[in-house]
Amino acid sequence: AALWGNYAMGGVVSIFTRAADKDTLVAQAGAGSYGTWRSDAYAAYAVSEGVKLGIEASANHTDGFNTAPADIRGAVNVPTAFTAHNVAFAGTFSPISTLVAHTRIDFHSNEQNLNSVLAFNTQRTWTYSADASQQLGNAGRLTATAFRNDSHFRTDNTDTPQGAIPGQAEFVQNRHLTPVHDTGGSLVWSNEFAGVLRSASVGVDYHEIDGRDIAYIFDDAETQIRTDIG
Repeated sequence: AALWGNYAMGGVVSIFTRAADKDTLVAQAGAGSYGTWRSDAYAAYAVSEGVKLGIEASANHTDGFNTAPADIRGAVNVPTAFTAHNVAFAGTFSPISTLVAHTRIDFHSNEQNLNSVLAFNTQRTWTYSADASQQLGNAGRLTATAFRNDSHFRTDNTDTPQGAIPGQAEFVQNRHLTPVHDTGGSLVWSNEFAGVLRSASVGVDYHEIDGRDIAYIFDDAETQIRTDIG
């Protein structure tokens, strides 16, 4: 937890993204059944030995298939479609040989149709992160990290109007808006030794998560009857 934060006591997944270490341009695309396709593009530019930039963008989509069994499928049942977009910008900065800093900005969005005409999930997420690592002598290092995540989730859940046949009519029974903000940072000193004690680390970290769920409840006449806040 001293190295990775107080939420890491059960383990850490370490993801190493593609480094922008040389001028690069990559593009790829693919397609398949059910109206499924994906595309991805990546570009990197080494401004100098101390400044390297990278950007990546991707999109994924599927028309999906109708998960409602054919014998009970109604007029409101449609394929479960999904569309996602991602954009990421990353920079590596090393003004001197003993100091390395990274910064990254990510945007993610997705839209999912949930097997009926009016049922949807949508999400928008911005993530900002930065770190800097300063070498101290031959065996020491001081590392600072900071991040911010802003996520906005919406879901429309449906129900059958009173007196209607299930699957033949629907209305939005509740709409949930869930904004979440996740902010954190850490400062860690580490040093390697040649004796019985091989290494030592001391660190502090801060992590704040703030979120709420705002639910608008409707009757089958599409009149809002109350608001639930959690």
